Amino acid sequence: MTLTIFCCLQKQNIPHKMKKYLIIICSIVLALTTNAQSKQEKGQGKVVKVTATNYNQEIAEGIVIVDYWAPWCGPCRKLEPILKSLAAEKNIKIGKLNVDENKSFTTAKKISTIPTMLIYKNGKEVEHLTGLYTKEELTKILDKYL
Repeated sequence: MTLTIFCCLQKQNIPHKMKKYLIIICSIVLALTTNAQSKQEKGQGKVVKVTATNYNQEIAEGIVIVDYWAPWCGPCRKLEPILKSLAAEKNIKIGKLNVDENKSFTTAKKISTIPTMLIYKNGKEVEHLTGLYTKEELTKILDKYL
């Protein structure tokens, strides 16, 4: 990208000093974009669908909150925007596991109440939360592991 911009700048009638600043700015933007993309590739800062099949893979790296939920659950619906916000702000992954679509897996994990959130750090469960939490409460809990 920087090379393309440099070539385009050569053809323009722009002072040399200005070209230098434009190349530096473009390089910084490219570096920031690449860093953001690599975080997204690691699954950080996003919400993903979790099932019995991909569960272990999704919790393996970083801080992950697995939210056991159902579409008919009012508190689960209230929790969703809070979790999305935390995913972006704290650069963590939120895994959404629909209990109706994963009944036997949910039973095997001994989840009997929703919403339930399991917090993992590099594949190990560090917190088991049941019920509706505020953003502030979840932030305080997450800060222990970040």
